[in-house]
Amino acid sequence: MNDRRGSEIFEPVVGTDFDSCQEAYDFYNLYSWEHGFGIRCGRSRVNTNKYKLMHELVCQCAGKNDKENPSSCKIDCKAMVRLLRTKDHGWYVSMFVKEHNHRLSVGYDAKL
Repeated sequence: MNDRRGSEIFEPVVGTDFDSCQEAYDFYNLYSWEHGFGIRCGRSRVNTNKYKLMHELVCQCAGKNDKENPSSCKIDCKAMVRLLRTKDHGWYVSMFVKEHNHRLSVGYDAKL
């Protein structure tokens, strides 16, 4: 058994590159699982040729409620990863916001 305590294995770092958007999603999903929050796809930007240039992966609590829904968790959390295209059509982390404005669930590493 690997007894690790301290720095995370899956910590997003500005400049980290990925071959695909799905690979970046999987990476951030592992990080979120380790820390006790869910993620979803956020905003994205495309150029005039409909080629995606920017994609955000956000905390599930990002955004605001459009309706009065007390069961919704959307409380304008700013935690996110912003991905931009590389010249070779991959993706790289251009921004990482780690701080959440809500309590996190118990992460996997805390349950061990």
